[in-house]
Amino acid sequence: MLNRPCGCGARGRHKPTCTLSNTVAVKENPVVVDDIKEPITNDPNVYMLYLHEKYHGKIPSISWVFGKERQATIEKRISSLLKKNKPMYLQVVTVDGQKEDWYIDSGNHVSLKNEDGKYKDLLGNAYNILPFLTKRVTVWELVSGRKFKRKKK
Repeated sequence: MLNRPCGCGARGRHKPTCTLSNTVAVKENPVVVDDIKEPITNDPNVYMLYLHEKYHGKIPSISWVFGKERQATIEKRISSLLKKNKPMYLQVVTVDGQKEDWYIDSGNHVSLKNEDGKYKDLLGNAYNILPFLTKRVTVWELVSGRKFKRKKK
């Protein structure tokens, strides 16, 4: 059998002294977070997105259809991100069939995307809007599209 170019033999794990070993390369050349270039802009939204991606990684984007069958995996993904207080982009198809882009921040607040492309319209808490979440008792009910009203007791 042929040996590897590093001299660790043909089979098995690399030796701790191997130059091709991932663990040695990571220990010798650690990734420094400060190496990521800062954006050249004065817009606070761009800067906050840069800081989030720098320390927490890319924000996930999920699509969900209101009232569609067989979406248990997507709903579990959304609920696990909410439990961990992680932000996400959520593309929602409403009851009327309209597509909306929501941003759910780490405080579980849902913001709607404007015509300007910015998330400014606050809809409320995700636990009060999404019907499959049962952590809290929902006090809002869907009237039409994205309009909600308080439930009567």
